[in-house]
Amino acid sequence: MDWDQIAIVAQIASGFATLAVAIFLASQLRLQHQDAQRELTFASENRQENLLLATVADASLAEAMVRGNEDFIGLSPSDKFRVDVIYQQMFLMSGSLWRLGRDGASTDRVKLQFGLLFDRRGMRQYYELRGRTFLYDDALRAIGDSVFQTIAGREVDLSLSEI
Repeated sequence: MDWDQIAIVAQIASGFATLAVAIFLASQLRLQHQDAQRELTFASENRQENLLLATVADASLAEAMVRGNEDFIGLSPSDKFRVDVIYQQMFLMSGSLWRLGRDGASTDRVKLQFGLLFDRRGMRQYYELRGRTFLYDDALRAIGDSVFQTIAGREVDLSLSEI
């Protein structure tokens, strides 16, 4: 075997080694992506749990939430601020979980979740005023609008938006 043939064999071997390294690195990136999604899901669920615990642990906040569910617009300014923070986080978390595909990519599940929210008059008021603004994904917002229309019997009044 002369030097040219040895160089060709070495280049082929080097190519296979490079391909093996690329495949290994791609698998590592995939694992890191899965780990990152898992961490984001955990953080979102942890934040949701903290919001629920805060609502339950603080009697005045719980009362404000009950009143806000009935009539968000009629809340006092301080109660409106407190309830707004909780509602805002609920919509932001819905958007995060939607982007992560943690609802099983099922529009039926999302419709059910929005249905439970929009069953409350105050939440429908909030959605028109501020809530839909926090749904950054157009497809998710369209689902929210559709469920709102089904429950409220009318389209979302976009002129009411405060944001």
